[in-house]
Amino acid sequence: MNKLFAILLLLTLAFSGEAQTVKSDATLDKVLNAIINLKEVKARDAYVKKMTKGERHLKYIVDSEPTKLEPDYRINVGEDNGDTIHSHFFFLVFPKSMQIKVVDEMSGKTMDLKTWRAQATKIR
Repeated sequence: MNKLFAILLLLTLAFSGEAQTVKSDATLDKVLNAIINLKEVKARDAYVKKMTKGERHLKYIVDSEPTKLEPDYRINVGEDNGDTIHSHFFFLVFPKSMQIKVVDEMSGKTMDLKTWRAQATKIR
């Protein structure tokens, strides 16, 4: 997990306009593990690896940590295509409850996993 955290730290610093301090703590590890282990994230990572013959995979970027105004971690799950990070998912994780919400980038709506999964099922 420390290796993953180091990668996340470097990505956060590389893709932010200014350096940010990212705390290494058990809560952040727990949040990232929750995202990494979502079945949709695992499936998309496998798809990206397959389509790129193993050259690319998903990366997990901590866009922001909880504050008094925004009590959640904001996690961008994306693919580094060489020029930019192409976002596949954007999650909000509330560390006190470990509730995960998904931000639909098309509508801007935030929804819980159950609603998001039901919506995805209707589209297929």
